[in-house]
Amino acid sequence: MNSLFEIVVETLDPDSLEIQNDFNRDIWEEDDKLDPVITERLMAIAQDFLDKLKMNNLEIHDIILTGSLANYNWSKYSDFDLHIVVDFKQVDDNIKLVKDFFDAKKTIWNRTHAIFLRDYEVEIYVQDRGEAHESNGIYSVMYDKWTVKPQYGELRVDKQNSVKKAEDIARQIDDAEKLFRKENFEQAEARVQQIKDKIKKMRSSGLETGGVYSVENLAFKLLRRSEDIKRLMELGTDSYDKKMSLDN
Repeated sequence: MNSLFEIVVETLDPDSLEIQNDFNRDIWEEDDKLDPVITERLMAIAQDFLDKLKMNNLEIHDIILTGSLANYNWSKYSDFDLHIVVDFKQVDDNIKLVKDFFDAKKTIWNRTHAIFLRDYEVEIYVQDRGEAHESNGIYSVMYDKWTVKPQYGELRVDKQNSVKKAEDIARQIDDAEKLFRKENFEQAEARVQQIKDKIKKMRSSGLETGGVYSVENLAFKLLRRSEDIKRLMELGTDSYDKKMSLDN
């Protein structure tokens, strides 16, 4: 029987990092405008999300599509990365508090809804107007135009090192799971937090230095597609719960 790590590695699909010859024409018109049907539905989804917030005075600066579906690296794993752009300072001067609030709301929304447009799931994110968003493909759904249109010749992907980095993180998650199975719950929780911090730092560094096609960001995408990120989050919660519980 394969080890847990071998099973995880089998799910890491480096082919999903391939550069396509064209945009996804199930999504885009021949003039590289977003399909009007898709535009209308994305705007409706964003509006539904905003209505649930009950923040009637919140100014929406833009609603954008980014990620692989707004680029040449789309695959069967892609989803609609729908970003609602607002000014966090309009809500409160405590930017971290506002970010945590919106992150919690978008997490609940994404967890409780499974909306697919032409086989691609819609994922909502609330973005601060002042946030640096590193992407060479950004399309304004609100204004129906490219903010940043990707150039095919600029794309470079280092698949080999991206997979290696993802495999290394997967191994570390395996090690944390071993601690949990040995009932070392406090150590497991601490290890999970270390891995979370490492992933966050890894991705931020990659985006700053190499953009969305950096080895670090692509490794993060592989880990998310293989559900290792989900595995890590669940392990952290389970470790905490077990640590705080008392036996009869």
